[in-house]
Amino acid sequence: MSTRCSIASTGWCSPAEKTCTLAHRAPPQAGRTSAPRRGGYELALARGARERGLPVLAICRGLQVSNIAFGGSLIVDIPTTADHRPVRGADQQLAARHPITLAEGSRLAALYGTRNRVVNTIHHQSIDVTAPGLHPVAWAPDGIVEAVEADDDWPFWAVQWHPEKMIAPDEAAEEMPLFAAFVSAARERAAEHPAAEKGTR
Repeated sequence: MSTRCSIASTGWCSPAEKTCTLAHRAPPQAGRTSAPRRGGYELALARGARERGLPVLAICRGLQVSNIAFGGSLIVDIPTTADHRPVRGADQQLAARHPITLAEGSRLAALYGTRNRVVNTIHHQSIDVTAPGLHPVAWAPDGIVEAVEADDDWPFWAVQWHPEKMIAPDEAAEEMPLFAAFVSAARERAAEHPAAEKGTR
């Protein structure tokens, strides 16, 4: 979803778009396909959002696209660990969970009111080298980066898990602060740039 005032980028790929192969930083794998046209569009979208200071909520592939767009790189296929197993059937994948630790003083830790959470895991790629201007703020026990934030005050939240797919009542309630922060930032942006809402700017 994108507007002139905010962008939400998610990555629940269709069967034809199973992997994120953006330029040379995440080479294609046997048995997995990608959508180069989609990748190019998303890279441009991420860069444009940063240039304009638009609020961004980047989820899963959205986090990966953002990291590539700003000069980082990806682990193409995460080694199997107790926290990250090979991609399975849809029901199993949606049910998979693992703990994460949020950095003290991070925006996400402040939003959630805790440094320790349990999230879902629907990905086989992750950040390798973090892009300039971003920094990791959440990790799984196996060391995989689970979230990044901007170094400056840009309203940018990027998480590797899928908060929108954590739909059990208790989990959904725990994820609400993230969505609320994004919506609030988008409303603030719209109020500051009313012409953008009308499509005249």
